[in-house]
Amino acid sequence: MLKDYIDSLIQNNNTNMDHIYMAEGVVIGLVIFTLYLELNPKLGNIWYRQDSMGIKRISPKALLEYFKKPFQSIMLWNPKNWDLNPYMFSTLTGVGFTAFRKYVDHSNLN
Repeated sequence: MLKDYIDSLIQNNNTNMDHIYMAEGVVIGLVIFTLYLELNPKLGNIWYRQDSMGIKRISPKALLEYFKKPFQSIMLWNPKNWDLNPYMFSTLTGVGFTAFRKYVDHSNLN
């Protein structure tokens, strides 16, 4: 069963569902990344921070600014820092999610 699944991946057996699975995985990855960004001890206070009056507020502008960082700093493209790069994080999540969904779909056929 696993061998058949791996063989189908090697044969590049793409379907339209692959694109849907990838898109779902990227969206899930971005949501997880956004939460991880705030909870990561290396960072934190990116999009949920105190304003000048000391009130905790959501700051979408700060989150968008962070999403620009990989294009300003080559450090975020180092594999050690992929957990801090929203594009690598969401892409890898999308690939993993697609592989998982294809495996589940293939398993349900047997």
